[in-house]
Amino acid sequence: MADPSGPVAEARQEDVIPEGAAPYPARRTTILKFDGAGHLFERTYQDSLGTTTTTSVFQDGKLQSRTTKHHRTDGRFSVWQEWYRWSYDPKGRVADFRAGSRKDEEHNHYLNLKYDLAGRLLGYEYRQNGSDEPFSFTEFQYDGNTIISDEFDQHHQKIFEQVQVLDGSNRVIELSVSDMNNGALKLWYHSKFKYDEQGRLTEQNTDQYNYGPGDVDSEPPPGKVVIQYDDKKHTGEQDFYNPDGRLVLRMLAELDSHGYVTKTQVLDATGKESKASEGIWVDPKTHTTHSGRYVLEATYDDHGNWTELRSWFAPADGGGRILTRSIKQTITYR
Repeated sequence: MADPSGPVAEARQEDVIPEGAAPYPARRTTILKFDGAGHLFERTYQDSLGTTTTTSVFQDGKLQSRTTKHHRTDGRFSVWQEWYRWSYDPKGRVADFRAGSRKDEEHNHYLNLKYDLAGRLLGYEYRQNGSDEPFSFTEFQYDGNTIISDEFDQHHQKIFEQVQVLDGSNRVIELSVSDMNNGALKLWYHSKFKYDEQGRLTEQNTDQYNYGPGDVDSEPPPGKVVIQYDDKKHTGEQDFYNPDGRLVLRMLAELDSHGYVTKTQVLDATGKESKASEGIWVDPKTHTTHSGRYVLEATYDDHGNWTELRSWFAPADGGGRILTRSIKQTITYR
């Protein structure tokens, strides 16, 4: 969920899983506080286990530090925290970044950031766990519309390379990633991208490569993905093709006027609805399993920020809808 926009001073979100919707009903509260420049300077999250507060400090519009403190309600653990700190050069560019936990336990340190005359990042050094010795080095090269980023280990041996080709709007239209494989730097995957006039992705085409289950969160699947948007009907479609060009599945989506996905449907290559379209809800009282669909409903205020999100489960057997989750947002504007 995106943070609210506009002249917001504070937003309070009450996230409720009601009685009868799940085995363990829950209530979670998130409070967001913004300064006069629109910076989120405090985020507090509360549930039955405890409270987490993230505080950000800005100076002259630039983020200086961020600290997250965790407190358990039951007292089983003492308060613990993570921290992040930025420093800048006289031109306002990041010169140093550190991250760690507790008060002075440093885990990550990015330093010696260098820039060219155009203000583009040329490289930096990375150190781990408070060490005074480099763990890795990263360098950037710019050649017309191509950006090359190389990572080297502490012995200055290249271990990773990424090559991006940009279009006239600085969107990535081609991406090549290489990493170490059996002691040699080899191409991992290669993708090309297309966009519509609004800058939205319309096609992603990735060459065949050794794609494993663990790659699904960060690497593109081999094959082609075609995305279509119908702004008048507020619908979208994603078609997935394997590397041989065969349609594997199609995903349809309905969106509200603000772009939230309210309903999805998955079809196989023949156009038949796939079981992936079905949602499952287990009645916490009878422990019986019901198939059906989940539908999202949203309401908005005059600033275009959502004020309530509701998730409903509609059983396939025709029974009444079941409210499975409700999030209400109360916004205080300046």
